[in-house]
This record gives sequence, structure tokens and C-alpha cells, in this order.
Amino acid sequence: MGCGGSKTSDKGQNSDDGNETKIVQPEISIKIGNEVRLLEKKPRIVIVFGGPRTKKGRKLDNLANAFDMEVVNVENCILQTLAKKVENPDQDNIVMMVQELLKSQDGLLRLDGVLRMVSKAISQCNQNKIILVDLMPNLTWMLRNKNFIKECSLEFTNFQDQYPISFVLNFMITKEKLEAQAAKQTTAEQASKTAQQKNAKKIESPKQSDEADSSRTQKRILLYEESIKHFMEYFETRNKIVSIDVSSGAEDAIWAKLCEFFSKFDCQSRRIVESVIIFGFGERELSEIDMSRYNVTNVKLKDFIKEGSSSPEEIIMELCHCIDDSAPPKRVFAVDLSDTGISKDLPKSKSIKQIQFTEAGDQCKMSRYCSRNISVKGDSMTLQAVASVNNEVCLFTKSVPHDLCKWIAQTLFEGRNKKQRS
Repeated sequence: MGCGGSKTSDKGQNSDDGNETKIVQPEISIKIGNEVRLLEKKPRIVIVFGGPRTKKGRKLDNLANAFDMEVVNVENCILQTLAKKVENPDQDNIVMMVQELLKSQDGLLRLDGVLRMVSKAISQCNQNKIILVDLMPNLTWMLRNKNFIKECSLEFTNFQDQYPISFVLNFMITKEKLEAQAAKQTTAEQASKTAQQKNAKKIESPKQSDEADSSRTQKRILLYEESIKHFMEYFETRNKIVSIDVSSGAEDAIWAKLCEFFSKFDCQSRRIVESVIIFGFGERELSEIDMSRYNVTNVKLKDFIKEGSSSPEEIIMELCHCIDDSAPPKRVFAVDLSDTGISKDLPKSKSIKQIQFTEAGDQCKMSRYCSRNISVKGDSMTLQAVASVNNEVCLFTKSVPHDLCKWIAQTLFEGRNKKQRS
């Protein structure tokens, strides 16, 4: 199943070179409540919490794409519902108009009303899928509404009469990490004030601007932590919280832990998310790219081509199956296209329809797209990159014609989307 016959490259991980040190991924802490389970009754509802700097949105997108889940964004539900109550709505300014509406009618954001919006959104989802409910808005003025942020036992009990909640998934940053960030910010602010006192003009530098941004983020974190307090207490008393420590920011390790957790519920991966696929026309070309610093799964595509798959499109489709049927923590693949019928002089007959982003130049190197497992500076080769709107990246050496890069990437993106829909 998947690229099962391929190998993961670990060259250089035990190098005696004093300039190379193996990077050990941090252990990701996860705490699972005693009553956490995926309920049999459908739809299966999971409430998700995650404050600033947890990259909650990215994680939700990845879970939805990898495990074929659906996401209900409560902030969007609120804006779409309350926009209908705005007189002469202007879509370009609808967020501001809803905010103004709530200044005079803050009761429109009552928690029971918001949960009715959530119920309606859930009813429009595929009932056979796991539904992730992103409950907390990013807009701070919503979090300050006392009709929404309040003791919640009655409202959630009524909500669960219709839609029982399996558990809560909480992306958290530890108190120690938050305190360290706050201390660092205080030190920076004090240093900034001292510098300003010495500078009569007091011109705001980029560093001072960064400090202001950091200060705002700290305030948002504190507001968020205060906002979820009642909700967390409700689910804590029921032992239904799964808390994952994302303080390290090690996204590969965090994603692996998420995949491990959901695999316990027999959730089947349908797609490798945020994949990076390096294409080479032979082992020699691939060997020119220094991949020893990365966790790479090597794929000799000819070994996975089924009998009868002769056209380039069919061959790429075989690669789609190979990639997306692999274990979900895998993310980086090196694909040898030799002896497959796809060569650098392949005629391109298909137009490019999907939105793509192309990149080349000195900054286009593997380290831009992949997490290293060896701490060593520099990459030996610049590449060409083609990326999709789904954060899928295809990398090629400079010797590959640019139009062919785009055609391979486009055909791969389309094939993977088709496979996921089937």
C-alpha cells in the first residue's frame, strides 16, 4: 500500500563531521481524558480550540484534507448570519458593519444563538464524516461579548441533545512558554524605552514595530485564554479533552502525533498533506541534490506502474496512488522518473488550468520547503518549484524545461484531487 517498497533516506544522520549534528524532533505531549472516544452516533462532532500562535487553522485544514473531515468555522457562521440583519450591507465592509450592529444589539451574539448557527451548519455537512467545529472566533470584539463568552452548561447540554460531542481537541501552548514569551517581551520593551530616551527624535525602528506586534499578540493570547475558561471547565469535568502541546512549533512532529491519535479511531488517511515531491530523471540527477539532511522517501516510479499504464497521465496517476496511499506522517518524496516513459523531451499537450505558483532563483532550495534532520548550513543546489493552492510543492532541477515542470505538477495536482473525490 502506498510507496511501501520505497526507502527512507537517512544518509548523513550519523556523520562524524563536526559541522553536522542530528536534529532530534521534540517529544510532543498529549493528554487524553478518560471519556475521550469517537461516538458511534453520526455525525461525529469534535470541538477544536487553539489560540494565537498555535496555527490551529493550518492544522484543521490538514486534518480535513488528510482524513476527509469537514470543518465548521463559527466566526464565519456568525458573520454570515448577522450580515442578514445589517441594513444596506456592503460586502467589502461587512465585518465592520456586523461589529457596529452588535454595539447596539449585543444580544444577537448570545451563546445559545451561536450554537443554533453551529447546528444549522452541521446539518449542511456530510453526516458520515467527522465534523471539526472551530468554536472560537479570531475577531477579538466577538470574544469580548459577555452574551457569548459565559458559563455554558445549559447551552451545551441543549446542543448535545441534538448533536452529542465526541471530544474536544485543544491545541495549547504551555504556561511556561507563555511566561517566557511575556518576560522576553517585557525585556524588549524596557530596552526600547531606554533606547528612545537616548534618541531625541524617537524614530520608530523596525525592531520597535516588531515589539509592538509581539505585545499585541500577548494581549490576544491572554484574551483568548480568558475566553475559553468556561468552555474548557465544562468539558474538563466530563473528561472529554485531548490537549496537544504545540509550544515547540515543530510542525512535523506535531502532525505525526495528530495522525497517531486519529489512527486509534481507525481514521483512514486519504491524502498526504503539504507534500514536497522532488522529481529526477535518473538516480544520478537525484544524487546531485543533497537530500541527506532531510527525511525523504525514495520512489522509483517504474516499480509502481501497473501493466497497461502507458500514457504519461496514467503514469502520473500511479504516482498519485503511491503518494497518497502512504502513511500520513510522510511528507517528502524523491521520485525517479527514469524508464517510465516520462522524459525531459516529453511533448506537452495539456493546458495549465489550475492556479499555480512558480519559483526559481537563489532562495529556491530544499530547506525552504522541508524540515532538516541535520543542522548544517546551506544547500548545494538551487531548484525550480511549482506549488498548488493546497500547499503541495513539486521540485525540479534547473535542467528540466520549465513548461514540463508545470505540466507534471499540474497533472499530479489534478490526479490527487480526482483520487480524493472518488
